[in-house]
Amino acid sequence: PMRLQGFFCFTLLLAASSLAKTSIDSVSLEKLQNVSSSLKWHKLLHYKKSWYGALLSEADGPGFFASPHGAARPQEELEANLKILLENPQPDNPNVEPLFCRFPARRRFLEKEFPELAADFKKVSCGAFDAFKNSVRATGVSFVFSSYFLNNPSSAFGHTFLRFHRTPKVGFEKKVELLDMGVNFGAAATTQNPFLYGIFGL
Repeated sequence: PMRLQGFFCFTLLLAASSLAKTSIDSVSLEKLQNVSSSLKWHKLLHYKKSWYGALLSEADGPGFFASPHGAARPQEELEANLKILLENPQPDNPNVEPLFCRFPARRRFLEKEFPELAADFKKVSCGAFDAFKNSVRATGVSFVFSSYFLNNPSSAFGHTFLRFHRTPKVGFEKKVELLDMGVNFGAAATTQNPFLYGIFGL
């Protein structure tokens, strides 16, 4: 009986240590605060300081955040992202892409900042993302600025983009640049005032 009791105690200790390893409770509050207040985390979630000093994300879509209050609480959003990775990254709705398939840079960031948890992050299947990545077949990237005429601010501010160099398909010897993939960033200028238009364009 004593040996059996000792065996059960040892098993319980192993289970407890395993749970502690895979829980964010094992991460110090100081580290959570430091990472959630870092510039990289704020960039990933598009946090900006409002006119009264509070942080608020520029993104407002409900599918962008893991926490219902994530738009205004960086640390709460960070903890919610970690919990999803540790517990179940696959959404209940099969028609919705998992959070970390839509935002893969978050997972890479969290793996780097929390190496003690990264080994226990659950794997996730990203069918749509993998199909898109394979279709791009990028081997390099160029920053393209196509217009500098100040009398045409929409071109000066709107025609700057990234061009991903695609690998030619099998059977095609010559590379065709027009078939490369482009990623554009457009400004939302809501005024015709020339001074304000330039500011909003920037």
